[in-house]
Amino acid sequence: TTTTTTTTTTTKATPKEDNNTHRGIPVVLGSAQKLDGQIALLGGSGPCYWCLYPDPTSRQEAKCSDTGVLGVVPGLVGILQALTCIQWIVSDPAERMKAIRKLSVIDAHNFSFHGIPLPKKRAKCPCCGPQSDGKLSMFANQTCETTGACRFRDKIKAIKVDQVTPEEYLNLREKGIDHVLLDVREPVQYEICRIQGAVNVPLSTLPDSLQTIQKLIKKAEECTPPTVFCVCRRGVFSVLACEQLKNVPELKHIAFKDIKGGLEAWASRVDPSFPIY
Repeated sequence: TTTTTTTTTTTKATPKEDNNTHRGIPVVLGSAQKLDGQIALLGGSGPCYWCLYPDPTSRQEAKCSDTGVLGVVPGLVGILQALTCIQWIVSDPAERMKAIRKLSVIDAHNFSFHGIPLPKKRAKCPCCGPQSDGKLSMFANQTCETTGACRFRDKIKAIKVDQVTPEEYLNLREKGIDHVLLDVREPVQYEICRIQGAVNVPLSTLPDSLQTIQKLIKKAEECTPPTVFCVCRRGVFSVLACEQLKNVPELKHIAFKDIKGGLEAWASRVDPSFPIY
């Protein structure tokens, strides 16, 4: 029996996968992000997911809702997962050993495929090692809250930044008040949809984009220093951006405000025709 798991993000092992691994059932793991995909056959006599990532807190996960994914890539990954399952079922033991020792990588941009050798099983792996009970009790308190995009939730709650509702921001635009609107999403998301007049300055490049931001502010400030509004998809990264920018000494005289709820709130409360992805 082979278990197939299809995801559209950088994945982490689930309790079901861990249980299958402990019982010796291989797991065909797939992931897709942007224009890239990965397929790996884990478990059996080869390494399991916990062999590759023994510390849950070290997994830097990203959500496709934040980074984007080309729709056909998850479909391609799923097809190759199914093919991997069939190969496993019909192959002899020697061929199976080859399958469990590599990670197949898809580059949809260049339409290329290549394999990366996987390391051997870890002797002290908490999931498939000889001392494992299959329950991973040592990680019982680790959840997605400690990894990936969820790791920002508690931090966001503790950050104090000025915010405006989408309706308040719309009112400001309709009055023609000078301001700067920074869209702090990644370029691939910015190209999908954006509020007219927004300038793309990704959160990941913010420290290197201060001169660009200063030029935008100087261009907008004719009488008084303009307000700089930050927006992202759901109002998470925009809060982080506001926090970073308000602590820049050269920008202390500028008011930075977050558009609460981000573009999703803008679409639901201001502009129903605005694209949501």
